[in-house]
Amino acid sequence: MADAQLPWGMEALTGAVTEPGWRSKPSWYLVSTEDRMIPAPAQRAMAERIGRAAA
Repeated sequence: MADAQLPWGMEALTGAVTEPGWRSKPSWYLVSTEDRMIPAPAQRAMAERIGRAAA
């Protein structure tokens, strides 16, 4: 994951977000079947909502 991240500067703390990164940069969603807070079906629904297929 670190290979896909870019370094950030101080402007990151004060700048406005114009487009969410998941819309323009490759992203994935990993469903955690052992998560005790968010059930796997809810995680899959969230992944589909942002256009990322969850396996």
